[in-house]
Amino acid sequence: AALFSLSPSFVIAAVITFLCALIRLWCFHTMGKFFLYEVAVLGSHQLVTSGPYSIVRHPGYTSAISSVIGVIVMHLSYGGWNRECGIMGTWMKFVFWWFMGVATLSIISLWRRCEIEDRMLRERFGQQWDQWRKDVPYKLCPGVY
Repeated sequence: AALFSLSPSFVIAAVITFLCALIRLWCFHTMGKFFLYEVAVLGSHQLVTSGPYSIVRHPGYTSAISSVIGVIVMHLSYGGWNRECGIMGTWMKFVFWWFMGVATLSIISLWRRCEIEDRMLRERFGQQWDQWRKDVPYKLCPGVY
C-alpha cells in the first residue's frame, strides 16, 4: 500500500534516476578502456562516436546530471524521505540543504566539464572531432543543447 501512496513526481524522479544509471553504465561499457574519471586524453586515446556517443557528445554527463536532478526531485517531492520523516523540522534540515547545495554544484561542475572536454578532444582529434560535432551537434540533450 505504501508504494501506491508515493507521489507521481517521486515515482517519475526515481524511474528517471534508475534509467540514467543504466545509461551511465552503457557509457562506461561503450568507452571501455578509454573511460576516465578525470578529464584527460591519453596518448592511445581514440575518439568514441558509437552507442550513446552517436546521440549526444556527453551522454555520461547527461545521465549524471539527470540522476542528480532526479535525486533532488525525489527529496523535494511528497513521499520523499526528508518530507515524510519530519527532518525538515529539525536542525538536520541544514544538512539536507548542504546536500542540495553540493548537488547543485556538481551539476555546474559537470556542465563545465563538457566545455573542457570538448576543447581537449578538438585539440587532440582535429578534423575527426569536427566531423563528429557536425554529426552529433548536441552536447547533452538531443534537439536542445
